[in-house]
Amino acid sequence: MTKRSCCKAPFVRFAVELNGSCWFCCPTLQKKCIGNIFESTFEEIWYGEKAVEFRKSVIKETYEGCDLTLCTKNFDYKTMVDLYPSYPEVIHLSYIKACNVRCVMCRDDFIYESKENTEYFNKFMDRFIDICKNVKVIYLNGGGEVFASNHMKLLVRKILEIKPNVKFMVLSNGLLFDEEHCRDFGFLGRMSFVYISVHAASKKVYDKIVRGSNFDRVIKNLKWISSLVKKGEIPYFNMMFVVSSLNYREMVKFVKLANKLGATANFWRFRNWNTSQMCKEYDKYTVWKEDHKEYKKFLKVLRKLKGYKGFYFDDPVLQKLYDSQPESFWVKFKKRFLTKNF
Repeated sequence: MTKRSCCKAPFVRFAVELNGSCWFCCPTLQKKCIGNIFESTFEEIWYGEKAVEFRKSVIKETYEGCDLTLCTKNFDYKTMVDLYPSYPEVIHLSYIKACNVRCVMCRDDFIYESKENTEYFNKFMDRFIDICKNVKVIYLNGGGEVFASNHMKLLVRKILEIKPNVKFMVLSNGLLFDEEHCRDFGFLGRMSFVYISVHAASKKVYDKIVRGSNFDRVIKNLKWISSLVKKGEIPYFNMMFVVSSLNYREMVKFVKLANKLGATANFWRFRNWNTSQMCKEYDKYTVWKEDHKEYKKFLKVLRKLKGYKGFYFDDPVLQKLYDSQPESFWVKFKKRFLTKNF
């Protein structure tokens, strides 16, 4: 084993989709899966040839199995790396499709969890539980809403039977993220990281993007989460914002809102998932592209962000654009004379 500076995902993390496909991180960032839990045992996948080859590329820092156009290159981890590490510390469930809202960049119709899939879900749970013997954190994230999935609730309860002290990283749209639902799922006192997708700082813009939701209710739930953060019950709290021409003007306002609630603002680009009308008209919303009619206005917003803290870009393109922007006179003035606000 050698000590290196590299991404530690393939040494500590294991992601599983509903069809059984397995990955080291988000499937959109990794070019090929490393196996399937319905075709092989966990050990055969985790220690298999595909997994070892992927780890080799990370150790060599060639990252041949990764899509570096989307990954933020968080390669500054100092960790002991091994081609054959022990069981993963973090299990990422990346498959929830059911959702109680219709974000314009994601879907045009509501997706409900079919009762007809119960038999398949049970089969999935039986295979998945075997992987959780040594897990420390379960990351619940996918293409839908955690609290809209009855299967997810059953799976979490089953995991807690064998791992009562496990922690959860939860990504949600926030509409049902309240004390009642968290208690029902078994999350209270067990959340290590909370991500809430909000995408706006005002009701007017929010309602255009997150259809079928309730901005006031989400804000109320965000305040409840904030109270848990202040008590130390949730160590990390992120508010997520998918940037497009619909909402980029609210980026500064969003940072202020997030920081007021004790959260960090997380920005990333609207990506074309080919799942909504907005995706079919993708170029209309790519405000970060030089040929977009609002590109210069977008850069102006990035320059304004230079005067604030408490946010980051989970996207290499946005990060590069932000880094390339000079600080405006007003930003320099505020940093020098109004440091109380920074």
